[in-house]
Amino acid sequence: MAKRISLVALCYLLTVKAACTACNPGSYCDVPLSTCIICPIGSFCPGGQQTKNRCLVPGLCNAPGIVVEPPCSNWNTTFFSGTGYTIPFRDTTAALSTFWEPKGVAYNESGALFIADMLNNRIRNILINPSGGVVTSTYAGNSQSAYANGVGTLSTFNAPTGIASCQANLYVTDQGSHLVRMIVVATSLVSTIAGSPTISGAIDGVGTNSRFFSPIGIACDTNSLYVADSGNGRVRKISRSTSNVSTLAFGITGVYGVAVDTFNGFVYASSSFNYTLMRISPAGVLSSLAGRSKVRGSSNGVGSSATFDSPKLLTLVHSSLLLVSDTKCIRGG
Repeated sequence: MAKRISLVALCYLLTVKAACTACNPGSYCDVPLSTCIICPIGSFCPGGQQTKNRCLVPGLCNAPGIVVEPPCSNWNTTFFSGTGYTIPFRDTTAALSTFWEPKGVAYNESGALFIADMLNNRIRNILINPSGGVVTSTYAGNSQSAYANGVGTLSTFNAPTGIASCQANLYVTDQGSHLVRMIVVATSLVSTIAGSPTISGAIDGVGTNSRFFSPIGIACDTNSLYVADSGNGRVRKISRSTSNVSTLAFGITGVYGVAVDTFNGFVYASSSFNYTLMRISPAGVLSSLAGRSKVRGSSNGVGSSATFDSPKLLTLVHSSLLLVSDTKCIRGG
């Protein structure tokens, strides 16, 4: 099966809060200012409606929970790294490197790209040099499916899946070991901040006294980590300063991806088994944002009139825009 890292446009875009009246074609809704702003020249979408990585249509900000599908034919999908073959594992230039079920992607402030290469049990680092070349290297892990803390390739993972970049650290969900791991970017030192190795459960507590069951998605803000604890159907919250683990919300069957809005504190989660997107308030109040429970599809629309096939990873681009990877809608290389 072909496995490649591609720069792709995710087809579903979702407004998560309303802040202004309908914008005219060629304008976008600036949420903080609650006003419509005319888009600059040079849009990639018809009608000049794209700016700040957002592709909007007239009236998109009228109501929360609107799901739209921009014209994907107008977005470029570019080969980035990987040969399309999984074995053997190889670190080298873009066209010759190999991956095996790459999952989460994180981009840090220094411009480095990190990939959770799940079935190779490695965290890969993609470096783009000034001349335009792309080089893939292993940042942590060594293909052995096991659990060990350590520096770089002396550490081991068991199906690393989600990854988030937070200031000077990377945070990784080690799905097979039921752990949340931390990697210091400057030294590649891997440590365990929550969960107990190979022991699953649903226990809140500090650090290794807590338990997870197949954690997948992960996101962060200044003070906390948010983890999609898939096997338990929960979104867990971890204090970055104390490693205290608590349950923010439960009852989300097949929770897969999470994203956090650092502006208002809302957390968003995908339910890949219920085909819905959920919103969690800072107080832990769970509500449905989009999609219809147990109804699969690919319809655009408002709230429950929209349908998803299998929503998974989430990325919050802006307080008013959530990107959703849905199996019927991502175009790959």
